[in-house]
Amino acid sequence: MTGWTGTRTDALAGLRAQHVAVLEALDPGRTGPLLARALGEDPATPCVVADAKYEPGRAATVLYRFGAGLVLATVPPPGQRAPGELLPDGTGVSRFPADPGLPTLAHVLAPGVLGAALHHELDGELDGELDGEPEGERPHAPDLRLLRYRPGRRATILVTVPVRTSVVRTYVAKVYHDRAKAAAVANEGRALQAQPLGPPLVLAPVVAHLPDLAVVVQGRLQGRELVLDLRDPDVVARRGPELAHAAQALAAFHLAAVPSGRPRPLDRELHRFVARATAVRTVDPGNGEPLLALARELLSRQPVPGPVSLVHGDCRPGQFLLHDDRVALLDLDHCGIAEPASDVGNVVSSLRQAAVRAPGAGATRDAAAVSAAEALGETFVTAYLSCARSPAGGGTGAPGDVTDPTDRIRFYVAVSLLRKALRAWARSPLASLAEQYVIEARRVAADLQGSPRGRR
Repeated sequence: MTGWTGTRTDALAGLRAQHVAVLEALDPGRTGPLLARALGEDPATPCVVADAKYEPGRAATVLYRFGAGLVLATVPPPGQRAPGELLPDGTGVSRFPADPGLPTLAHVLAPGVLGAALHHELDGELDGELDGEPEGERPHAPDLRLLRYRPGRRATILVTVPVRTSVVRTYVAKVYHDRAKAAAVANEGRALQAQPLGPPLVLAPVVAHLPDLAVVVQGRLQGRELVLDLRDPDVVARRGPELAHAAQALAAFHLAAVPSGRPRPLDRELHRFVARATAVRTVDPGNGEPLLALARELLSRQPVPGPVSLVHGDCRPGQFLLHDDRVALLDLDHCGIAEPASDVGNVVSSLRQAAVRAPGAGATRDAAAVSAAEALGETFVTAYLSCARSPAGGGTGAPGDVTDPTDRIRFYVAVSLLRKALRAWARSPLASLAEQYVIEARRVAADLQGSPRGRR
């Protein structure tokens, strides 16, 4: 018994030591000079935290804007060594594009590599556009611009290829953490291209898969992102019809199919939430206890599984691109097989998230932002249900089933808000957003049919 207790005590001490190291890494005033010393830069180089991801017991990453570039820091889990140049406390640092979790990224961005690979894949297509062009008008190397970067997961790059003197072709290249993930995304994208999609939905075509580089290249679609400014007093009237159009596109997406779709069962995700919240409680009881209580409550109240379909997996308003009467659904990296209500719930929860983050909202909530978020959420749900063939899951009549599709969606709104709370803590453990998202999730859960307040 003594040995077991000692091992457990050591494990807790290791987790708490990692927690202290992460909090220190999230302080750019402290970490900036250490980075400068390790990287041979001026100690006065500006340093700000751009992103972070932290789960106690796993490797934590902090991304800095350091001067004109990016620097990635890795705080290792207890008992392990971090990759890269080591700071005195054992934190590893590396300059972008060096990323231990994206092993091909630095090579992809090396001069000439991506351009040569892309030209080889698109040789016939690009040469066809060069017919009749003088030799001196042949294209130069493509221009690469980083659009988005998730350390250890994915880098998204805008690729501009000069085709003629005044004509360019633009693509979006995504570098993945491993070749299997890139292959899955490419195969799913091509499978979707091969089938008719109901209007108004369009998807970016896969134009190349570069397996050795773990890269998928897509055509770039025209349009503007669906941006909803809840501070605009006319946002419901101005953006409601666009949001309804996006709901129709999502319903069309749910009718598509891909071979060997990856299952994303709710039960597995909720158990994962319980495990993550338990780890948070170990180092931060103030945030961990509410997170864990909510995770356990949702796990105990989950409805009987309903019909499943292809789902986007990370659906929110910014994933819709509007152009004339067409709506593109972007970023299919998380697509899989699950209940369609999960996508609808993600969109509605993103609206509630925006209300929580509205300037001046805080614990008091901005009434106008909350009202706009609720009205827009109702617009989206109504439009989706009006054209969905299987409206966000149906009832089976079994005990614990949720037959009302709007109530089923509401459950997934609460699940999505819990997910956002866990992510908020992982990015900034000292901020109040995780707590606010838990409070918002409880407001939603209280209106469920099975809750004391929501029971009909």
